[in-house]
Amino acid sequence: MVRYLLPMAVLAGVWAQPPGGFGPGRRGGPPGLEGNDPPRPEAALQGTLRGILRDSLTQEPLPYVGVSLYRGEKLVTGTLSDEKGAFLLREVPPGRYRLRIQPLGYAPTERLIETTPLRPDLNLGTLFLSETGIQLSTVEIQAERSPIEYQPEKIVYSPEKDATVQGGDAIDVLRKVPAVNVDLDGNIQVRGSGAVRIYVDGKPSLLFANNPSDALRAIPADQIERVEL
Repeated sequence: MVRYLLPMAVLAGVWAQPPGGFGPGRRGGPPGLEGNDPPRPEAALQGTLRGILRDSLTQEPLPYVGVSLYRGEKLVTGTLSDEKGAFLLREVPPGRYRLRIQPLGYAPTERLIETTPLRPDLNLGTLFLSETGIQLSTVEIQAERSPIEYQPEKIVYSPEKDATVQGGDAIDVLRKVPAVNVDLDGNIQVRGSGAVRIYVDGKPSLLFANNPSDALRAIPADQIERVEL
């Protein structure tokens, strides 16, 4: 069996052109990007979502707690609270979302939120979480790492840790990456922008020059090591 050298530290980046970025008549962008579609208007309306997590009894901040943002059942983005319990989600398009917070030892918290073009930035203030007391006799803990990892400057998705994409192709893999949308025709958007470049092992690939959706469908999911956004 032929394996793509796409052990892709693979598909190793889906890169979206930032608003106000590179295009005809603009300078400062990477060479060869002229002619990309300009960012869609909604990209300019993306806002932020912030808040602070504290223990409801001690008032102490809760650091390194996972905060996830969902639209329906799709994970849009996520982050960790810092050492002061503060969290910040960036590049959130206007819409209705479900904020999910589920730290170990505390009752899970969900909140319905909505941002609008007139109010793209939302400060939730301080969110107080209640500790749960659990009495256990014998406990066996088995943990599996999530296929999605949030790093300081990128999101990493590992298909090999996600059984739901096994037997699929690279298009199926991209549909599982937060902030990436792929329509039925295989057209890709990242954070609302269709100006997307795909790199293999950190380098541009001619494989995706003409018809990237067909090229992606030809790559089995089990040949992809990870996707970096």
